[in-house]
Amino acid sequence: MFDPQLNIVVANDLARHILFRGVPAEFQDNMARWIFLGEGSKDVFVDWRRKAEEVSGILRFAMAERRNDPRLLAVIAELGKRPSFVRIWRSHIVLDKNHGSKLVRIPGGEKKALTYETFQSASDPGYRIVLHTVETPSSTKEEDP
Repeated sequence: MFDPQLNIVVANDLARHILFRGVPAEFQDNMARWIFLGEGSKDVFVDWRRKAEEVSGILRFAMAERRNDPRLLAVIAELGKRPSFVRIWRSHIVLDKNHGSKLVRIPGGEKKALTYETFQSASDPGYRIVLHTVETPSSTKEEDP
């Protein structure tokens, strides 16, 4: 679960093992800080640029809803010191990411495709629960004779 500033409110052990492994202590609390300020995210997300664009777009979407949120402004100001963030931020991508897929490198180096669905909290706008599943070959495919 993430809040509007992409702070990691809660994550289960499997998510921490696959998606957040190697996150330095100073970045464990925020997905955007980890993606742009930590190096380990490039080992996890095979298409790091795409993930970085997604994170930047989600932050822009949050800015549209919470223009004067001091915590959100602080995260963006901190990230603004990194050229990689500035380049992507200037592309003006805006995303309200609800579902999609990503290719991740799991411990041991194997690549796995994950699909995800994002659910918005009705009682706490801006809070999102993200459910990931591992893509598997379709069991409905007909076998060749």
